[in-house]
Amino acid sequence: LNLAQNVMVYEGSASHLRRRLFSGLHSMYGLAALLAPVVASLFRWMGASWRDCFLVLALLPILVALGGTRLRTTQQVAEPTKRGLNFSEWIYCALFSCMMAFYLWGEISATTRMVQWLRADLNFTPDQANLYLGGFSLAILLGRIFFSLMHFEGVDNWRILLVSAVLSCALYMLGLRHSPLWFLPCGLAMSPFFPVAMEQVSVTFAKKNAEALGFVLGAGSLSVVVMHLTLGVLTDAFGVGNALYIGPVSLLVVAVGLTFKTLRAVPLELR
Repeated sequence: LNLAQNVMVYEGSASHLRRRLFSGLHSMYGLAALLAPVVASLFRWMGASWRDCFLVLALLPILVALGGTRLRTTQQVAEPTKRGLNFSEWIYCALFSCMMAFYLWGEISATTRMVQWLRADLNFTPDQANLYLGGFSLAILLGRIFFSLMHFEGVDNWRILLVSAVLSCALYMLGLRHSPLWFLPCGLAMSPFFPVAMEQVSVTFAKKNAEALGFVLGAGSLSVVVMHLTLGVLTDAFGVGNALYIGPVSLLVVAVGLTFKTLRAVPLELR
């Protein structure tokens, strides 16, 4: 589903709108992450169980699916490319995948462990911790909405990715060492990275973008599984607060890779 959405945005939009549309598409993650703690708190106040919460939320995709049955299209579908990625293109695709994996380690470590960290290390109440997580998610949502409205003509994707990674790393570290309030601007700094990276992958691989995006998204999802396992082991050994330093370290790796232009050496076949 994620792959289909990204491919449709690339193939169904004008080149000058793609970055904005990718930002709009991926604002759904910020919205979902914002609603999750709010809904969790609401169900707590109502005295409902987690099982009840999941059952209610499971109905929403069914409603979307029922609404989708009324959609029809007459658009001509482009013929798929007959030639897959060659060896050098796979290497380049792997570099993109590593960049996305390390970025996801930064973002998802915060969204999935912030409440646990605030409660365990800073003695926040459940509702206070959910409020901070909601603020972080709201910042991501607002940032992506902003980038969906603004074009930033003359600013290339690589510059946006580098600035986003550097600021996210610094603000994440400040949030851990000084005050969780720093996670609010950190969410804003993180917001453009994922959609802009998706747009850059699509532009780089052009007619082969579906295959490249599938590999990048699949590798990113697999890396998140590894991240959860790693964070669990580190939390058991050193505590959740220390384990979360894996977030800024991962973002630093992304920033260093972009600084040395590791991903700009585009294979001749893609130029």
